[in-house]
Amino acid sequence: MQAEYAGHVWTYDFIFDQTMEGTTLILLTLTDEFTRQSLALQVATSLTSKEVKDVLRDVIAGRGAPR
Repeated sequence: MQAEYAGHVWTYDFIFDQTMEGTTLILLTLTDEFTRQSLALQVATSLTSKEVKDVLRDVIAGRGAPR
């Protein structure tokens, strides 16, 4: 879906990295596709589906759901 205005389409992605000690890091990014504004960035050593839904719920509570 092509974003036509701010708040129309959001995307999320997972990025994986590693600390110098070897600990795996997971970064959850949530972005407004039209403005390219970062709406959320969650960094952890593990993320459950509940935690991902919590991030989405918090952003929706503050901004409203994407259209």
